[in-house]
Amino acid sequence: MKLQFPWDRRGNFDEHSSCWVRVMQGWAGAQYGTMIPRIGDEVLVKFLQGDPDQPIVTGRTYHSTTEPPYLLPKHKTRTTIKSKTHKGNGFNELRFEDEQGQEEIFLHAEKDLNHIVKHDETTQVGNNRTEQVTRDETLYIANNRTETVTQDEDLTINRDQTNYIGRNRITKIEKDDILNINNNRYINVHGDTIIHVGNELNIDIAQNGSREAGEVFEQICETFDLEGYEQVELSGPGGSIIINREGITLVGDVYIEGELCQEGGEADMVSVLQIAANEGQKKLDNRNASLL
Repeated sequence: MKLQFPWDRRGNFDEHSSCWVRVMQGWAGAQYGTMIPRIGDEVLVKFLQGDPDQPIVTGRTYHSTTEPPYLLPKHKTRTTIKSKTHKGNGFNELRFEDEQGQEEIFLHAEKDLNHIVKHDETTQVGNNRTEQVTRDETLYIANNRTETVTQDEDLTINRDQTNYIGRNRITKIEKDDILNINNNRYINVHGDTIIHVGNELNIDIAQNGSREAGEVFEQICETFDLEGYEQVELSGPGGSIIINREGITLVGDVYIEGELCQEGGEADMVSVLQIAANEGQKKLDNRNASLL
């Protein structure tokens, strides 16, 4: 570095004020351990063996115009390494607070902070941790990741979320699973879907509902209860069965294999129905049963 000595009345506080002067360091070697004074700092100079042509800077001092970064003796328990932005008002700082009950390590980066660990890293927090990112965050993990939360976890996303899983996903829930969607939901499965319910399955549709199978739709149970508040209609290519408040209407030819039994009603009409069904004839209108 170059100096301006206080007794030098010819110097102009520029690069011509002195020769190059070496600076004593607490740690110096081949391209490591550098911490040079800044322009305007007051330094202590010694001369090797008293030779005025061999000055060396041995230290730095504060004075009335270059005061310590923190007021003394108020902050006497603080130890800091603090630098000033060149041609600016910012700073970088590594600070230690040793006041009992207020111990702290403070790290301030005026702009970027780069953290490089070539092997393992371990972080242990004995109490709470708060992290705030005002813009984007990117996390890349080249291998596996394990995360454990022993109590609750809350996740809030104010806009969209996209998840991509290259292979399988397994989700295990010990108690309830509640999903609330305020708009539409779409599920697209290219293969099979298997749903196993250990107890009851209830589906409540406020408006319309439909199920469509490209080939066979099979439903097997001990008792099948199909109920419509106004009307139930079973339709096929050859006819339909309509059940409403008026009664039961069969549309199409009826073929009966087996005995036709009657409980109550008009016996004559049942006989006519049996003869007509066996002979493939059509009979019209009856309150209890009709062939159209």
